[in-house]
Amino acid sequence: MTAGFQSPSLDNPNGNNFPYTRVLEQLIWSDLRQRNITNIGVVVENEGINGDRIGGMILRFNPRVTRHKPDYVIIWGGYNDLHPNIEIQKIALDLKKLYDMTRQIGAEPIACSLTPSRRQSTPSRIIELNKQIETICLKEKILYVNLYNALIDAEGKLDSKYTNWGGHLNNLGYTRVAETIFDKAIKKIISDME
Repeated sequence: MTAGFQSPSLDNPNGNNFPYTRVLEQLIWSDLRQRNITNIGVVVENEGINGDRIGGMILRFNPRVTRHKPDYVIIWGGYNDLHPNIEIQKIALDLKKLYDMTRQIGAEPIACSLTPSRRQSTPSRIIELNKQIETICLKEKILYVNLYNALIDAEGKLDSKYTNWGGHLNNLGYTRVAETIFDKAIKKIISDME
């Protein structure tokens, strides 16, 4: 989902990717202009790959992420790891490894929860993993962004306006992800720089 994968729909018949990072970078630049901050350079890179699992993220981290010399790394992963019924504890520990790798290169992780789903088979596992991610973040003092609550409907499922299909997001969904990350993490980072 970091790469912005979309299932084909009437609005997007080819299923073109719409990475949330496009919107996030625009939000950051707009906020900096409003605050009249001109001495900060911002580049938002996206190293997400469709269908990837956390193991792939770990393998790619050093060759792909470290070359950017980031100050912050947004880590949003684990959804694809749920389907093979890997233990939730293992997924959480692998995410913690990514948070630790981020700090080892001198950057700070921004951890994101998984988004809700409209499929019946995964909600309880998503909720359980999100609780473990939040617990790790509290213990390790990591910025945590609750994307789940930002995209949920009154029935406890992914709000249908944010998806073309039960799990993947549409443009509106990815825009909501960007806005939530910006509001819950990036605004604080920018405020602390002033």
